[in-house]
Amino acid sequence: MVTFQRSGKDNEVSINGLRYKLAGPVMTRSASQYPQKQITGSGEITSDSHPWASVHVWDDWRDGIGVDRMIVGEDDRRSWFSTAVTSQRQHLTGPPLATQTAAPAGLSGNQDPLVCELGGAIVAAYGTDVRSYTAGTDAWSTSRATLAAAPTDVLNLAIGTTQYLVYCYTSGYAYSSAIATWATSGKDAVKIAYWDNRLWGIDAAGQLWYTFTPGSAEVDNARLVLSHNDVITSLFEGRDAANHTILYCTTERFLYAHDFDNCRWVRQKVDISPQGLTATDLKRKAITWQDQSYLASSAGVINHLARAGEATVKDMGPDMDDGLPEASYENTVACMASSVKELIIAGNVVGSSDTALIMAWNGRGWRVLWSATATNTNIISLHVAYVTNYRLWFGYNGRVWYLRLNQTNMNPKRISGWAYASTCFHKTPWLRPQGGEVDLAALEAIVDTEDCTANETVKVEYAINYTEGAADASYVTLGTITTDGRTIYTFPDNGVTANIGEELRAIRFKLTLSRGSTTTLFPDMTSLALVYRKKLRTRWMHTFRIDLNEVQSGRSSKTQRANLLTAIAVAELVEVTFRDDTGNTRNIYCDLMGPEGEERTGRDETGIFTLTAIEQLRGA
Repeated sequence: MVTFQRSGKDNEVSINGLRYKLAGPVMTRSASQYPQKQITGSGEITSDSHPWASVHVWDDWRDGIGVDRMIVGEDDRRSWFSTAVTSQRQHLTGPPLATQTAAPAGLSGNQDPLVCELGGAIVAAYGTDVRSYTAGTDAWSTSRATLAAAPTDVLNLAIGTTQYLVYCYTSGYAYSSAIATWATSGKDAVKIAYWDNRLWGIDAAGQLWYTFTPGSAEVDNARLVLSHNDVITSLFEGRDAANHTILYCTTERFLYAHDFDNCRWVRQKVDISPQGLTATDLKRKAITWQDQSYLASSAGVINHLARAGEATVKDMGPDMDDGLPEASYENTVACMASSVKELIIAGNVVGSSDTALIMAWNGRGWRVLWSATATNTNIISLHVAYVTNYRLWFGYNGRVWYLRLNQTNMNPKRISGWAYASTCFHKTPWLRPQGGEVDLAALEAIVDTEDCTANETVKVEYAINYTEGAADASYVTLGTITTDGRTIYTFPDNGVTANIGEELRAIRFKLTLSRGSTTTLFPDMTSLALVYRKKLRTRWMHTFRIDLNEVQSGRSSKTQRANLLTAIAVAELVEVTFRDDTGNTRNIYCDLMGPEGEERTGRDETGIFTLTAIEQLRGA
């Protein structure tokens, strides 16, 4: 048990367990220097922005989602999660409007649509029922074909001058070169691909085959030996290390390269996370985008790049860093598509409370393209096609949907007639502007907006100290912006109670952007700045004029002087108090600084010794 020092007499101080008489009052002043201001973030901001407070600016989110707690200077262009468009600096605006197409007539049950195209028209297999879509009238045809079983893959390809659409379904495949006419083959296939001017297929047992003429003369090729209950998840074309285009195959566990000359599969040094799929699963978990291969691995994506005699493997999926918000958006990658500007993936939910997502990678960061309209409902298929406009088509909840993609300009504000979703939200990472040794207080949030009206609005909320909580219950609303320009909010509640600032360890902002009934109008937030105050914890320094002219507690002047020099020289902190109370908080552990004194000469050790004690810690 610690025994704290006490000083019960007037004009007395206890230093390092010994009492000394004072020659006058104690001089006390603050030892806490005001901390230097900081200017951080992604914005163009200078030290002239505020005379003494620190500022952090967000106006660039292009490095993508996935950072929960940011490191200042490293994650300034990241967000935690966002359904807004984050691909342009100094613009945060709404995602494209997703449109649900009409329900096909006469279908029974909620069939998962597998989407593709033929002859410039969108085609979807609703289970075993194949339909074509007329975009101008938003109508699906009557049945074009009835498949022998629910499909496991689909492919649009051209052999010679003939374009085909092929659906495979484990025990065979159906194909068409004109939507009204279909034929079938009994050649087993669970995944199909196009390479070297021929159709390739692989069955559930790993047997690869090809044909130059769909429906006939299929030739068996390499056999992939499956083990550990492994299943085929994709067959696709990509480059090898010799810069040749070859076939690749992914299973739940591994990546294999096809060696055509030796009629074999060669396992690559890439491990894929298994999920327990079945051979009849319609998930498509690998694709080539911009001449590089991308492989789905549970919730992540692996970039496999083979060049110049070697291969590089890089994890770059949305599961990196802090991943996606748990119990809200946990997804595993189910299907993939390529667009001009971005690699696109769609997810299947992990838990019943999760929401499926379509996300896009532009080579720099991930963003959300679309968030499902209901929890516990999966996105089934993706297909990019130019039908009326450049669009992403996808199967979800028994219907085919589409949304417009930016093939020429990543800023939707620069595209005439662009239609926006009704709302979106954006969450910054938790910002901890300084280490734990400094106290912080949020003073102002400065928000700059464009294209705001009474209908096109930006709602500003914040949470502090990692207390986001379920359903965002801990967020405090600062206000809703309906005008353009700069809006300044004060903490803690924009002056409802008092403008005293809000003490915090960390802060996160949530911005909700919403439009009115006009789909082509949407607000734009160009920057968000946090103005905050840094304050060091209060520490004091005390200056003592110690009287060495008398014997103190049986100690001579010489002994007292020696005791002081010993206290100054020790490496540890020295306990000091000039109070007599039971709280112990007025006992301080100090550095002893600035000693100077008046001394007599010869054998006379009397005099005045001046010493400053700078507080580092307090008693318990």
